[in-house]
Amino acid sequence: MQQAGCSPHIIPRHRVAQPGRSLVRVACHGGVSSPHTKTVVAQPSTESRVTSLALSLAVTRPTCFRLASRFPTSSVESLTETITSLSRSLSLPMEEMALLASKDANWMTTDSEELRKRIMVMRQIFGGMTNAECAQRLVSSPSLMSTPSATLQAQFEDLVQCLGVQPQHLGLLVQQQPYILTTPSHKVLDRFQSLSQLLHLTIPQAVGLLAAYPPLVVDEPSKLRERLEQLTCLFNCDTQQVVDMVMRFPPILLTHPEITASRATLLADNLFVQDTGALMQVVMRAPSLFTVPQNVLVAQFQKLFAIFSDQSKEEVLSIIVSNPRLLGIEGLSL
Repeated sequence: MQQAGCSPHIIPRHRVAQPGRSLVRVACHGGVSSPHTKTVVAQPSTESRVTSLALSLAVTRPTCFRLASRFPTSSVESLTETITSLSRSLSLPMEEMALLASKDANWMTTDSEELRKRIMVMRQIFGGMTNAECAQRLVSSPSLMSTPSATLQAQFEDLVQCLGVQPQHLGLLVQQQPYILTTPSHKVLDRFQSLSQLLHLTIPQAVGLLAAYPPLVVDEPSKLRERLEQLTCLFNCDTQQVVDMVMRFPPILLTHPEITASRATLLADNLFVQDTGALMQVVMRAPSLFTVPQNVLVAQFQKLFAIFSDQSKEEVLSIIVSNPRLLGIEGLSL
């Protein structure tokens, strides 16, 4: 005999609960159907959703956990359907597609054809990249992800024309600084013009320099100009000599001159060289020397001092200036 009060009813055979979900009908007043009768849907646990996603998508559990956490209210069925469709449409592995969606919800809400076009535009711009690599670029740059493919294509073509550069050269820079595609063309042009004037370069040369060393595009031209002037004073030379050094080793323009000076002083102390100016001439000739560990650098200098023991250290430094490769250090920017 059924007791009065609230009690669960067994789900009829013709009503099958969805996988991962349970339906419980609760009736009040002795089980008599009334306006108070309601159906309570118990939401599946995260663990059960992860398991279901792993089985239906055939991807790793960590990725499924991220996906389930990103879309806590979406059913396993809808997630599976959308991820599968996108994977097929964008020619991306299921694992990769699920991971991308877990990082950015726009993958699940943007039309798949538009996403495909954006990836194709990225492939044309970057050249040689796979769909997966282009998709990662979209994820790492939210502004690209939210910009229509036609706009991205038009912006790139406009920049190629107004900068007067080859598409592949600009593409190399965009790979490192993708926000260029979402910045108004006139602002990008202004930045390149400022840099080209500062370093006495043509705009295509400035683009090539930034493609080789993208961080230069981040700093304001006024700051770069100040650094250039400081380096000119530090090395006691004319501006063109510093520009030549920057072209061989761009990072020196982003390194505070005081740091460069302190490194030179430390090296001079370790080598017991009194004429720091002579050592700075070596640095000007091979500015990437300061990327070499101090102990390695000191050891190489000392070897040369021993070889040319009949000459003063300043004379040996002059020899090194004329041929920095004597230091035996690979990869110097000469």
